[in-house]
Amino acid sequence: MSLRDWPTQRIRRLWFGGGLLELALIVIPVTYAVIGSISSRRGRGPVDSVPNWPSANRLTPAQLDSLSHRAHAALDSMGARLDSSGDTAVLHLNDSMAISLVKRGDTIQSIRLSPAAHREVDRAVGPILNALGEASEAAWRQFLLIITLVYLPIPLVLTTVTVAWVVQKRQSRRLTSA
Repeated sequence: MSLRDWPTQRIRRLWFGGGLLELALIVIPVTYAVIGSISSRRGRGPVDSVPNWPSANRLTPAQLDSLSHRAHAALDSMGARLDSSGDTAVLHLNDSMAISLVKRGDTIQSIRLSPAAHREVDRAVGPILNALGEASEAAWRQFLLIITLVYLPIPLVLTTVTVAWVVQKRQSRRLTSA
């Protein structure tokens, strides 16, 4: 049977089947991801449980004081100094590097770096962030390519068949009416 002889009902069924196939291409991966996520969580405890880690609220004053002395001793061994007054703490790493932290309650309001500390952070973190940016750009391109290859052919084929069907139907009507 020629394409121009197809009934409208066949084109409707074709679009319905294509829609179901597109829906299946969306639902199956999502279902697979959800099932995988649920099964990987089994066997683990609650997400917020951290074993044997006392909170600062549960430490006794003696434990807090001991912890503070150990922290200052560790900083001294590295040649660093920690100054704090009120809501501001300043960590001096050497004569030219300092990190200033301002907090209000439990929230950090700002972190300021001296120019030397800023250069060191840029030198240490810059290449990592550049690599992450390049990797995310490559991943985005691959994502678009996969989406295009998986989801676009069905509507393109259905549209092409429908347009060809309409054109052939009109041509056959013109020939029969002339």
